[in-house]
Amino acid sequence: MSFQPGNNLLTQNAGLSPENLEVPTIQSFAPSSSNIASPGKRWLYLNNAEYVNLGNSSIGGVLASNWVTYTAASSDLETLSDQSATTVTPSSNNIQLNGTAGQITTTAGSAEITWSFPSAVTMPGSLATTTTLAVGTNATVAGTLGVTGATTLAALSGTTATFSSTLHAGGAVTFGSTVNVTGLTTLAALTQIGTTLINASGSAVSTIGTGGTGAVHIGNATGNTAVTGSLTTTTTLTATLGNITATNGNLAMGTAGNKLIIPATSNATCSAGTFVLGGGATTVVDNSAVTANSIIILTTQALGTVSVASTLAVTSTIASTSFTVTPSQETDTSTVAYLIIN
Repeated sequence: MSFQPGNNLLTQNAGLSPENLEVPTIQSFAPSSSNIASPGKRWLYLNNAEYVNLGNSSIGGVLASNWVTYTAASSDLETLSDQSATTVTPSSNNIQLNGTAGQITTTAGSAEITWSFPSAVTMPGSLATTTTLAVGTNATVAGTLGVTGATTLAALSGTTATFSSTLHAGGAVTFGSTVNVTGLTTLAALTQIGTTLINASGSAVSTIGTGGTGAVHIGNATGNTAVTGSLTTTTTLTATLGNITATNGNLAMGTAGNKLIIPATSNATCSAGTFVLGGGATTVVDNSAVTANSIIILTTQALGTVSVASTLAVTSTIASTSFTVTPSQETDTSTVAYLIIN
């Protein structure tokens, strides 16, 4: 096989060389701009890379060659790999960077590729944050929100947090704004700072504290607790401090055998009790529950020195102090029960 050498070309420091027959320079180092050669000259950096001179230029009378490499060196990029060291090789000299729908978006720009989150982000697994998770608008949870420790949901910027399923919490949970929860269970402590709406609309049953064994405290430190509908208790309804008042209603005991139970003792502070007639014209009963308008009901409980019960009358009262009873038989020493209604 023969080669047509073509025309001779003039090269600096090399004399004449035949056209189209370029012999590369083989060296153990890479070329620099001071290694002057004709345009198109090849330079083989032994066991490393191959270079070509793209052209010469003169700056201030100093000639310089523009050497570039066109084979892979140790610093050149040939492949990409993920964190598991899975290698991705180019296809048609290109490696495409893809995002994931609902998770990461890649956008090509001028000499750059931008990674960003879409407007709606779908997490394929758990979401863990080492500090605060801030929600600028509504926080909507379609599944279960599990809270393992004490958690504050106060950074909601005055908007509404909606949980369309069950909210589970292993520690204290504090809400700083309006919260709508379809199901709310397994809470060590629940603190609501703002408006609390529980079953504000609809016909669902609201259940509070039926599965626990501790006390359920509902109240207001400075005001009253209002119940819009009927209040039904399966056991005792107790007012430890204050009255049970029916503003416009009755005290109804609708089942046979129901009783009105009040302390019936000789305690001078109770609205009911007993005393013994003194065997004289009148007997004064000390009692601080009596008022000027009290209705006092008397009945003989046990006969004393008489064989027939006396007729009893309340002949005077001193508010918050006592009332006076006059029997029809002056020698009567019977035991009498009283009920004071104010």
